[in-house]
Amino acid sequence: MGLFVLQGRAVAKALQDGHHDVLDLPISASFCKLLTGRPLGLTDLAEIEPEMAGTCSALQRLLHALDEAELRGDDPLRHYVGEQLEIYCLTWEVGSPPVELCPGGADRDVDVDCLRDFVTALLDRVMLRPSIAQARAFLHGYQCVADPTALRMFSPDELSDLLSDSRAAGATDHLWVPAAIRNALSFHRSQQFRYSADDEPVRFLANVLSQLQARERKLFLEFATASSRLPADGFRGLRPRPLQVNRRLPRHGLESPDDLPLTCRVCSYELALPAYSSMEVTRRRVLEAIYSISDGLGGFR
Repeated sequence: MGLFVLQGRAVAKALQDGHHDVLDLPISASFCKLLTGRPLGLTDLAEIEPEMAGTCSALQRLLHALDEAELRGDDPLRHYVGEQLEIYCLTWEVGSPPVELCPGGADRDVDVDCLRDFVTALLDRVMLRPSIAQARAFLHGYQCVADPTALRMFSPDELSDLLSDSRAAGATDHLWVPAAIRNALSFHRSQQFRYSADDEPVRFLANVLSQLQARERKLFLEFATASSRLPADGFRGLRPRPLQVNRRLPRHGLESPDDLPLTCRVCSYELALPAYSSMEVTRRRVLEAIYSISDGLGGFR
């Protein structure tokens, strides 16, 4: 649980300092419900356990029908719910191998009289028991830095979006077009190491970055900034400053730029870019650099 405590502290500090845009944590909206004191339901179970989505949908529909039947005193509708439960042949057990939700659960059928209790026991066994200790550890870590009750101002979906880069595929493509990248970069003050946005090596770099797949974009950001998440306003929104691209010179003029790797100084968001001769060479060097991160080699830093 120590990792959840550490995660809570890191999140609290990032939010406190206004750096939520560096966070990219795999936190679901369902887990955020626990963090904000909201109850879990069958829709959350379907999200966490996709193989149970069909059962969850059926149970949700039957619960709604049962509520309607009891509200209106509709006995035929209540009888219909009971018939549907008989068709599903549900017992008080879950999982494979099956785990009983109550003593003798394997031999106890789910009927209309115990449907609500069954759903409560199901959610408790599959979701609450495994997750509640993790949520408490997270909140304990958060409380070491800030008041966790402030998280309740967010809806679960809002909090999930705040803590993780859960934007839909393609939602950030406009931030990765070559012109947007080049216009958002900064450059070294010294003429010796300075590029401009129109220099050919910078154009090569921007074109290569625009063609990266979603996973490769995250790897590049992690390589260059130590965060796999791009702010809402793109490279320009990186802090403490936009990504700076510096000219990397061969040592004593003895090396060809194509022989030099792409390197970075991650603490200051500086990329050392040799004047590669083509976009193909640039692509090879970019992929070499970012996959050194995913392979656990630490990258060229």
